[in-house]
Amino acid sequence: MAVVWRLIWIMLCFGMLSQQAALGHVPDTAGPEQLVTFLLNQPESSQVINPSPSWHIHWEALSGYLLIFAGLTGFVFLLVLLWNTRLRREVSRRRQTEAALRESEQNLLHSQRIAAIGSWQLSVTDRVMTCSDEMHRILGVEPADAGDCYKQFLNTIHCDDRLRVENYFYTTLRYQNELDCQFRVTGDDGAVRYVKCQGKVTAETVHGTLQDITERHLSDLFFQGFARQVTGHHGTDYFNALAGLLAETFNVAYVLIGVISKTEPGRVDSLCLIAKGKIVKDFYYYLADTPCQKVIENHVCFYARDLLLHFPDVEVLQQMEVESYAGIPMFSSEGTCSGLIVMLDQKPMLNEQAVLSLLQVAASRASSELQELEAERQLKLTSLVFENTQEGIIIADANGCIIRVNRAFTRMSGFQNPMCWKSVRSFSTAGPIMIITLFFIYARC
Repeated sequence: MAVVWRLIWIMLCFGMLSQQAALGHVPDTAGPEQLVTFLLNQPESSQVINPSPSWHIHWEALSGYLLIFAGLTGFVFLLVLLWNTRLRREVSRRRQTEAALRESEQNLLHSQRIAAIGSWQLSVTDRVMTCSDEMHRILGVEPADAGDCYKQFLNTIHCDDRLRVENYFYTTLRYQNELDCQFRVTGDDGAVRYVKCQGKVTAETVHGTLQDITERHLSDLFFQGFARQVTGHHGTDYFNALAGLLAETFNVAYVLIGVISKTEPGRVDSLCLIAKGKIVKDFYYYLADTPCQKVIENHVCFYARDLLLHFPDVEVLQQMEVESYAGIPMFSSEGTCSGLIVMLDQKPMLNEQAVLSLLQVAASRASSELQELEAERQLKLTSLVFENTQEGIIIADANGCIIRVNRAFTRMSGFQNPMCWKSVRSFSTAGPIMIITLFFIYARC
């Protein structure tokens, strides 16, 4: 750049010197050094009479003007180049800043999506509200105009919570308190979500966040309800309480806890069926071409909506008019599928992760109850065989202490309470006659 400046300066100097020489102010035979010296030492008031110029003198004067014009043009071009270079640097810097800003906004949106937290800003004076895309997703509505966003937000609040939330918002904005409350919202899809709203209130604006806490809230409801409603029950009452808890927690129309029939492997017999809040007894259905068939094949199934489009030929689903489905298998102690837990609803079922995780817990508890019932059944069967066999049986521990005898032994021995002996040894010291008598009785049997 310095070289360009020097070239322009030289062009301007030689142009002026050429013009002075052409006008006769300096000799024609003067060299460059003499011309520069003459130009620098020439007083401003000096005037030299120039004879009538010839064409040669005119050309020299014209060439001087041309050099001056070229120098000025180069100077202007250089200024434009410098301005353009600075402008391009400024544009490049702004583009980099805008790109960094867009990247930061994208990172913020991704972070909000992962954390399920939306942001919003409300003008206190004119009630103009701006919301992030994640907040609209949490509310389950499409983005609205800035003037309608606040009204849209209030309309999404659940009808049972709306009056309480509106009064809380009014009090908070009036006294400029910290905003912190929980309530339910209902989107355009009809799904109910639990949200937590927090904000910082100033005299002019409110900056806040809206977090989707549906999964955490459902988990709290389920485990609190399990400890309160299910724990302590056994058998049929246990499954009825568990199915009722699932229907209440997720607000679904149907909940089924069933086992695979031992006589017909392609059939499911219900342990409990909750249908719109009522218990239906002795219900069974066949698995062929149903979503439950996939569940029995050790697959977790979840259909948030449009269930009938996937299974249009299942008559029982048509009669129930269901829209969504969630099912998970139950496993026995041998690791085989013994049954399933199914939830069906007549509206879309959201929160897939929360639904399946809590269904997994319910399936594990139901499987443990089934195994306990099976163990009790085996014990009852063993006890029945023990009491009704025709052979006398004594059960003793490793120390020879009598634990139990059956009725046949009591009948053979003639003692009504053989348990009064502390051990088999004390029983054997009662005398050889009784032992021989038992031998003959046992032999005759």
